[in-house]
Amino acid sequence: MDSETEERLKNALAASDFAEAQRLVPAYGEEAVALLSTARTDQEREQVMESFHNLLSLARVTRAHVSSQLAAVNRDTRYQVAAPATHTWRFEA
Repeated sequence: MDSETEERLKNALAASDFAEAQRLVPAYGEEAVALLSTARTDQEREQVMESFHNLLSLARVTRAHVSSQLAAVNRDTRYQVAAPATHTWRFEA
C-alpha cells in the first residue's frame, strides 16, 4: 500500500502517539477499502491486507508495551512511602 497516510499512521504508532493514530485511522481505512475495491489481482488484494495486518500488529504491540510500562510504574510506586517533610516551622512569641 505504502501511502502517506499509512506512513504517518505507522510513525504515530511507533511513537505511541495514539491520539494522532486515532485521527489517521478513518483516512487509512478509506484508502484501504478503495484499494481493495479497485484491486485487479489477488496479489494486489493480499498486499493491501498484509499492510493492514502489519499496522494492526504494530498497534497491538505498541499498546501492550505502553500497558506493561504503566503497570510497572504503578507496581513500583504502590509501595513507596511518601518522603517525610524536610523542613519545619517554629514560631516564637
